[in-house]
Parts: sequence; structure tokens; C-alpha cells
Amino acid sequence: MRKEKNQKLFGVLVGIIIILMSIILGMQILSPVINDSSETPGVAIQPSEEQPVEPKPVEPAQPKEYVQIVFIGKNDTGEEVYKVIKKSADKNILKSVKVFDIYEGKGIDEGKKSLAFRVTLQDENKTLTDDIIQGEVNKIKSGLEKNIIGLILR
Repeated sequence: MRKEKNQKLFGVLVGIIIILMSIILGMQILSPVINDSSETPGVAIQPSEEQPVEPKPVEPAQPKEYVQIVFIGKNDTGEEVYKVIKKSADKNILKSVKVFDIYEGKGIDEGKKSLAFRVTLQDENKTLTDDIIQGEVNKIKSGLEKNIIGLILR
């Protein structure tokens, strides 16, 4: 009798563990299954229809970076340049715009400074082609030329 209770308790524990694992793994419990030989309850599981598995892209979407260097007035902050870059690029693939260098001095015209922006482009669904990247670079440069007076691109 005690052995029988232990077997049932073991079966219940196994069933609970299976249920917890199915919840953690996103599986859906179909129905209880009884094992005829030991009367140990169990469960049958299958992938949940509520949580479809998304196929991974064949080629990972790698971020692409390019550097945009601009020359602006010495007293300008570069905030307007930042805003124009953000506005000009495709918002679906523009991931970040960051200033990584500010230079004043030898080689820069008097009253000017150089700002270097790192622009990161990435499409979550596919790898960007050189043509797409160049198109975005051209849109950004065009936006800067049209919207910022006195700006010099390099």
C-alpha cells in the first residue's frame, strides 16, 4: 500500500514538473494521459498555437555604421545637425546618431569646428545592401545641405 502511494505521489510530481516545464517552454497542455501499467498520471503537450515560432532570418541583420563629418560655426552646438540627420533618414532603419568627435584648431577654418557623427543603420529583417546604405547617406547629406546654412560637408 505504501509503495502504491509513493508511486502515485511520484506520478503527481512528474505531472507537475511536466506542466511547469510546458508553461516555461510555451507549450500547451492537451489532456491528462494515464499510463495503464503504473497508473501514473502524465500529460501530453504540443506547441501552443497562441505563440507561433518566428522563423529566424537566414542572414542576420548586421548594423552598418558610417561617419558624417560636418563643419559648423564655432559657437553652434550641433543639435540642429543631429535633428536634421534624424529627420532625413528612414526611421525604420536609423538606429542611432552620436557625436564622437569635436575638433577645433589646425586645418579648420577660423570660426569653425568639425563635428563627427556616427550614424548606425540596421534593418531588423534583412541585411542592408550597399545601395540602400548609400541611398540613406545621400538623403542625410541632402537634408543637411538644404536645412543648415553655412554647413560644410566632408
